[in-house]
Amino acid sequence: MKARVLAAFLAAASGRAGALAASATSTSMSTSTPTTTTTSTSSPTTSTSTPTPTTTSTSTSTSASTSTTTSTSTSASAGSASSGDRLLEANARYLAGEFDDAAARYAALAAEGIGGATLHLNRGNALLRAGRRGEAIASYLRALREDPGDGDAAANLSLARASNVDRLVGAPRRALAERIAERTADRAAALALAGPWVLMWLALAARGVAARRARPWLGAAALVLAVASALGAGLVAARDAELRRTAAVVIVPAAPAREAPEAALRAAFDVHEGTEVEVLEVRGEHARVQLGNGLEGWVPAGALEVV
Repeated sequence: MKARVLAAFLAAASGRAGALAASATSTSMSTSTPTTTTTSTSSPTTSTSTPTPTTTSTSTSTSASTSTTTSTSTSASAGSASSGDRLLEANARYLAGEFDDAAARYAALAAEGIGGATLHLNRGNALLRAGRRGEAIASYLRALREDPGDGDAAANLSLARASNVDRLVGAPRRALAERIAERTADRAAALALAGPWVLMWLALAARGVAARRARPWLGAAALVLAVASALGAGLVAARDAELRRTAAVVIVPAAPAREAPEAALRAAFDVHEGTEVEVLEVRGEHARVQLGNGLEGWVPAGALEVV
């Protein structure tokens, strides 16, 4: 009963299902708490209310959903109940201001495949409040990989990036296909391929039995659908390439980038917390990374968190 009352409180206080935040307790403009306005120190969310940590479901099914309620049904598995309790505890730690502990608990749940994009958003918010901006950016990027349409994760990521020290000069604009793939969910990409493909074959089948006058129109429709299906296949391929790309974020205040994986070499340049890179190669304790403007260097692998 206590868990049910607490769950009802958390759900009622939430400003948006799937977003996590707690109201900011400081008016200092130097805090790392993100805000969606320039005159407010609100919590990391796009809502103007005072939301609390939220979960992604009210179910206690055996699929390990992050439920805020407990069920008296004997069919609920112990694993589901346990994950729900652990999520409630992580939420409670966040509300108590224990952001490092909350982030660790969210990370443990995420490692088990529980929560999806919302849990990565929750962890990112906790990390940002704890002053660990690089790790927060990595968590927001994970949330957007799973749900490219998550507006809260996108807004908080943008605000976290605004504090980056590194400003890339000459960064090339990504190709249109890459930008579309980055913002397209896996299911949407699959539908873009399968939908026109199925409709094309239906049009061809209908053409075979249709009246002579209708056949040219059905043939033209099948051709258009074939082109749409080919574009869908390209989108699926671009999405697959995006997911295969090894993105990482610098999570230390500064890391030296050298021309070879040798600590004795003088640094060619430094990369700072929050900078996003692509990992090209890992050799021992060093990783060869590429910045958005094409600049490459070897940095300590421990200075990075892979998305």
